[in-house]
Amino acid sequence: MTILVNRADYYDCALRLLAAEGPGALKVGRLCSDLGVTTGSFYHHFPSMRAFVGELLAHWERSKTEQYAELLEQVGDPLAGLPLIREAVHALPHRAEAALRAWSHTDEQVAAAQARVDARRLEAVQRLVHRIVGDAERAARLALLGVVILAGFQVGRDPDDHDELSALMDEYLGLLAAPAASASAPAPRSPMDDALSAD
Repeated sequence: MTILVNRADYYDCALRLLAAEGPGALKVGRLCSDLGVTTGSFYHHFPSMRAFVGELLAHWERSKTEQYAELLEQVGDPLAGLPLIREAVHALPHRAEAALRAWSHTDEQVAAAQARVDARRLEAVQRLVHRIVGDAERAARLALLGVVILAGFQVGRDPDDHDELSALMDEYLGLLAAPAASASAPAPRSPMDDALSAD
């Protein structure tokens, strides 16, 4: 029986291998073996392993960063974008991303893609947060904090611990929503206010 696979099948397989074994597992023979196809199938889709890695990185940027960045930039109410941040973070292949981040230290192509992904995520969150807090410098710091939390979780914690990730996201998104909540709440009364009202 002939097994038909497409580019997306190769990308999914590569991300699984990265998550389980790291970049050393990305070999033509291993990809084809896991997909149950011959090496001819691989070379039908990709001219070389190096070209495949380039396309894999482009797919990762597009599907795990760009589409969510575009959604964040299209929301009318910025607070409505906070659940999208949570959704995007939980949809990431965290173990594969940890492997990519480690790989970026030894491969210029991967390093360039990693830098683009980090910059795009930072840009998208910063724009959204700026609309919430109204201060560009504070928005930049809060957005950077989010990217650092994500990277730290991926490389320093158990990427499969979804409960911890949810707890981190609750803290972070609560911090982002706090300025809006405080802006709509009445200012606390001071002793001077009470004294003046008594007069």
